[in-house]
Amino acid sequence: MATINQTQTVGAMVVFINGSADKSQYRKFIIRSNKLGDPHTMSEVLTRRFRHPEWHLPDLVVLDGGKPQLSVCRPVIPASIPVIALAKKEETIVIPQEAGFQELRLDLSSPALFLLRSLRDETHRFVNRFIRTRSARLLLHT
Repeated sequence: MATINQTQTVGAMVVFINGSADKSQYRKFIIRSNKLGDPHTMSEVLTRRFRHPEWHLPDLVVLDGGKPQLSVCRPVIPASIPVIALAKKEETIVIPQEAGFQELRLDLSSPALFLLRSLRDETHRFVNRFIRTRSARLLLHT
Protein backbone atom coordinates (compact mmCIF):
# COMPACT_ATOMS: atom_id res chain seq x y z
CA MET A 1 0.00 0.00 0.00
CA ALA A 2 1.05 3.56 -0.59
CA THR A 3 -0.71 6.75 0.32
CA ILE A 4 -0.33 10.51 0.16
CA ASN A 5 -1.90 12.37 3.10
CA GLN A 6 -4.37 9.52 3.61
CA THR A 7 -6.30 10.72 0.55
CA GLN A 8 -4.70 9.04 -2.45
CA THR A 9 -4.22 5.40 -1.46
CA VAL A 10 -3.19 2.71 -3.87
CA GLY A 11 -2.33 -0.94 -3.61
CA ALA A 12 -0.58 -3.44 -5.80
CA MET A 13 0.11 -7.10 -6.22
CA VAL A 14 3.03 -8.83 -7.81
CA VAL A 15 3.34 -12.41 -9.01
CA PHE A 16 6.37 -14.63 -8.77
CA ILE A 17 6.52 -17.94 -10.63
CA ASN A 18 9.29 -20.38 -9.75
CA GLY A 19 11.11 -17.63 -7.87
CA SER A 20 11.02 -15.03 -10.65
CA ALA A 21 8.81 -12.00 -11.15
CA ASP A 22 6.11 -12.31 -13.83
CA LYS A 23 5.45 -8.64 -14.53
CA SER A 24 2.66 -9.42 -17.00
CA GLN A 25 0.55 -10.48 -14.00
CA TYR A 26 1.23 -7.45 -11.81
CA ARG A 27 -1.85 -5.41 -10.93
CA LYS A 28 -2.49 -1.92 -9.53
CA PHE A 29 -5.47 -0.90 -7.44
CA ILE A 30 -6.83 2.53 -6.54
CA ILE A 31 -8.34 2.16 -3.08
CA ARG A 32 -12.01 3.13 -2.94
CA SER A 33 -12.73 2.46 0.72
CA ASN A 34 -12.72 5.18 3.35
CA LYS A 35 -11.36 2.79 5.97
CA LEU A 36 -7.86 3.80 6.99
CA GLY A 37 -4.96 1.52 7.72
CA ASP A 38 -2.95 -1.06 5.83
CA PRO A 39 -5.00 -4.09 6.92
CA HIS A 40 -8.24 -2.64 5.53
CA THR A 41 -6.74 -1.37 2.29
CA MET A 42 -4.99 -4.71 1.81
CA SER A 43 -8.30 -6.46 2.39
CA GLU A 44 -9.90 -4.33 -0.33
CA VAL A 45 -7.11 -5.20 -2.76
CA LEU A 46 -7.49 -8.91 -2.05
CA THR A 47 -11.29 -8.78 -2.30
CA ARG A 48 -11.06 -7.12 -5.69
CA ARG A 49 -8.27 -9.44 -6.84
CA PHE A 50 -10.29 -12.60 -6.10
CA ARG A 51 -13.29 -11.23 -8.02
CA HIS A 52 -11.34 -11.97 -11.21
CA PRO A 53 -11.80 -15.64 -12.09
CA GLU A 54 -9.76 -15.05 -15.27
CA TRP A 55 -6.63 -14.38 -13.17
CA HIS A 56 -4.81 -17.54 -12.13
CA LEU A 57 -5.23 -18.50 -8.50
CA PRO A 58 -2.01 -18.31 -6.52
CA ASP A 59 -0.35 -21.25 -4.81
CA LEU A 60 0.42 -18.96 -1.87
CA VAL A 61 -0.51 -15.42 -0.81
CA VAL A 62 2.23 -13.50 0.99
CA LEU A 63 1.07 -10.42 2.88
CA ASP A 64 3.32 -7.53 3.78
CA GLY A 65 2.74 -7.29 7.50
CA GLY A 66 1.96 -9.42 10.47
CA LYS A 67 -0.92 -10.51 12.67
CA PRO A 68 -3.15 -7.45 12.02
CA GLN A 69 -2.94 -7.93 8.25
CA LEU A 70 -3.58 -11.68 8.54
CA SER A 71 -6.53 -11.16 10.89
CA VAL A 72 -8.29 -8.77 8.51
CA CYS A 73 -7.27 -10.34 5.19
CA ARG A 74 -7.55 -14.09 5.79
CA PRO A 75 -11.39 -14.11 5.56
CA VAL A 76 -11.35 -12.63 2.02
CA ILE A 77 -8.83 -15.16 0.66
CA PRO A 78 -10.33 -18.45 -0.55
CA ALA A 79 -9.83 -21.10 2.12
CA SER A 80 -8.06 -23.38 -0.36
CA ILE A 81 -5.20 -20.90 -0.77
CA PRO A 82 -2.49 -20.85 1.90
CA VAL A 83 -1.50 -17.43 3.24
CA ILE A 84 1.40 -16.13 5.29
CA ALA A 85 2.62 -12.69 6.29
CA LEU A 86 6.12 -11.32 6.48
CA ALA A 87 6.45 -8.92 9.41
CA LYS A 88 9.24 -6.41 8.82
CA LYS A 89 10.49 -5.73 12.31
CA GLU A 90 12.37 -8.99 12.72
CA GLU A 91 11.57 -10.56 9.33
CA THR A 92 9.16 -12.91 11.05
CA ILE A 93 6.92 -15.17 9.01
CA VAL A 94 3.45 -15.29 10.53
CA ILE A 95 1.26 -18.29 9.74
CA PRO A 96 -2.44 -18.39 10.66
CA GLN A 97 -3.52 -21.36 12.75
CA GLU A 98 -6.97 -22.41 13.93
CA ALA A 99 -6.11 -21.16 17.40
CA GLY A 100 -4.07 -18.03 16.70
CA PHE A 101 -0.81 -17.62 14.87
CA GLN A 102 2.50 -19.36 14.56
CA GLU A 103 5.61 -17.24 14.18
CA LEU A 104 8.63 -18.54 12.32
CA ARG A 105 12.03 -16.91 12.18
CA LEU A 106 14.32 -18.14 9.45
CA ASP A 107 18.04 -17.59 9.44
CA LEU A 108 18.72 -14.22 7.81
CA SER A 109 20.81 -15.97 5.13
CA SER A 110 18.01 -18.43 4.30
CA PRO A 111 17.15 -18.67 0.57
CA ALA A 112 13.45 -18.89 1.50
CA LEU A 113 13.66 -15.64 3.45
CA PHE A 114 15.59 -14.06 0.59
CA LEU A 115 12.75 -15.00 -1.79
CA LEU A 116 10.09 -13.60 0.54
CA ARG A 117 12.04 -10.36 1.00
CA SER A 118 12.49 -10.09 -2.77
CA LEU A 119 8.75 -10.47 -3.24
CA ARG A 120 8.00 -7.81 -0.63
CA ASP A 121 10.63 -5.41 -1.98
CA GLU A 122 9.35 -5.83 -5.53
CA THR A 123 5.83 -5.06 -4.36
CA HIS A 124 7.09 -1.90 -2.63
CA ARG A 125 8.98 -0.83 -5.74
CA PHE A 126 5.93 -1.40 -7.95
CA VAL A 127 3.41 0.34 -5.69
CA ASN A 128 5.73 3.29 -4.97
CA ARG A 129 6.27 3.83 -8.69
CA PHE A 130 2.49 3.74 -9.18
CA ILE A 131 1.82 6.34 -6.44
CA ARG A 132 4.56 8.65 -7.80
CA THR A 133 3.17 8.42 -11.34
CA ARG A 134 -0.39 8.90 -10.11
CA SER A 135 0.56 11.88 -7.91
CA ALA A 136 2.40 13.58 -10.76
CA ARG A 137 -0.59 13.08 -13.05
CA LEU A 138 -2.98 14.49 -10.44
CA LEU A 139 -0.75 17.54 -9.93
CA LEU A 140 -0.78 18.25 -13.65
CA HIS A 141 -4.59 18.19 -13.70
CA THR A 142 -5.12 20.60 -10.80
